[in-house]
Amino acid sequence: MQTQPSFSKDTILSNTQSEKDLQTLGVNTNLSNTEQSTQEIQSRALRATLRVDNHLLSSEGREKIKNDFLNLGNNLAQIGRGVRNNILTQSLINTFRDKDTNLFLEMYAYALIDDTLSSLFNQEELLNSLNGATNLDSTQFQEVLNEVVKIASEENGFRAPLKIYNNEEVTKGYAYSGVEGEWIGFNTLSNDITNPNKIINTLYHETSNKELHHKSNNDAYASNRGNSAESIFALKNYQGKNKNTISTLEWNQRETTRETLRGSGVLREGNEYNTRAWSGQGSGSGERDNLTIFVHGTWSDPSTFKSDFKKAVAQTLKDDNQKNFSWSGNNDVESRKGAGKELAQMIKKEIKNLEDGEKITIIAHSHGGNVVKYASQELSKGELDRVIFLATPHRNDASFNQASLNKGGRVVNVYGSKDLIIQKFLGSGLGVFTLDFAKRTMENATNIQINQGSRTLGTEQDGSPHSIHTKQNWKNNVDPMLRKK
Repeated sequence: MQTQPSFSKDTILSNTQSEKDLQTLGVNTNLSNTEQSTQEIQSRALRATLRVDNHLLSSEGREKIKNDFLNLGNNLAQIGRGVRNNILTQSLINTFRDKDTNLFLEMYAYALIDDTLSSLFNQEELLNSLNGATNLDSTQFQEVLNEVVKIASEENGFRAPLKIYNNEEVTKGYAYSGVEGEWIGFNTLSNDITNPNKIINTLYHETSNKELHHKSNNDAYASNRGNSAESIFALKNYQGKNKNTISTLEWNQRETTRETLRGSGVLREGNEYNTRAWSGQGSGSGERDNLTIFVHGTWSDPSTFKSDFKKAVAQTLKDDNQKNFSWSGNNDVESRKGAGKELAQMIKKEIKNLEDGEKITIIAHSHGGNVVKYASQELSKGELDRVIFLATPHRNDASFNQASLNKGGRVVNVYGSKDLIIQKFLGSGLGVFTLDFAKRTMENATNIQINQGSRTLGTEQDGSPHSIHTKQNWKNNVDPMLRKK
């Protein structure tokens, strides 16, 4: 789930964008001074125009213009990138994505990012390293990323040592600030390190201003910053030749093998930091602000999912962006079908609030799983990433629509080894002339058997023989499976 980065709960984050917060970004919040700020943006644009026109004043500049004409095909492609990634287009997109901003602020932020990236393009060796990252070893690559962090964090951003890691594929990166210290994580496995544009996106996302990174529980600010940086870098780097000779996966395999043979290395160290960030006090989302929706079962409500269980889920998925879906809980087919339609509407609404690459996970308990199945029939192709059924009585009158999963999505079904009475019999469909026994296992799913009894998940304390979805059962049985590559 292209779960991007947050700060741990050890850090107190502002829930609103105050005038003081904006001033830390160098944004003029006094409307009477808007003209002055506008003039500053115009002067930035003028300086950029003069830089282009200066090519006419030297033989080298005129030679470059001639070469540009000779490379007309590449130039036309650059025009396309310019239309897509220019300050106005990108700022309009950012404004639509973030309810707490406006076009003027986004254009100003774009200009600030443009200034920081200009210093990067003055460092040829650093730029070449980004265009050929897989030619570096793990130590060299981490050093390059730390140099970019210094540049990306110049405008009141979050500056901390960067650690690379590759022990999971859920996140692209994170920014940690808590009892363990402060650092930034960069996932070399889920980021395409053969694409420098994407590397820049993640780094600018993670170095976002700490107070604004998750304002109002909305990751749009950091996402916009990363997307703007990617757009600007793509425009400036159009002549940069991609020098990578192997894929991201091949690089990770090579460097992991090298460090394993040595018994040490920055990836191994970064993997340890990643584990520390998401255990204990560390929690939050990954590089993308993914969403987990909990669906309760019959004669129940959202409180069936205990807080420690939800925290364990957040640590596994690297994301604490969680919501509950509440329905009547009535034990009849029509109630579950109706709830399924409402859940599908909720999912479609939430998808509109997600960025590209952000994913939805559904965790359903008991007959809540059948509600999810009905919802899946209302969804379009690829709208769900993971669906996890907990002690669901799988009935013939409710089928899961596999097409609702995205590419690489998975279904997990967890059931109790001794749960025959409640899940199999009482969850069945009973008619005058028929008895449709429910099943504990599910086709086209990873079935996990827990040595527990009843499906009263989360209503008992850890260690109870009548509990399945406790923190301990999740960590012992579900977490290891979800972390498998």
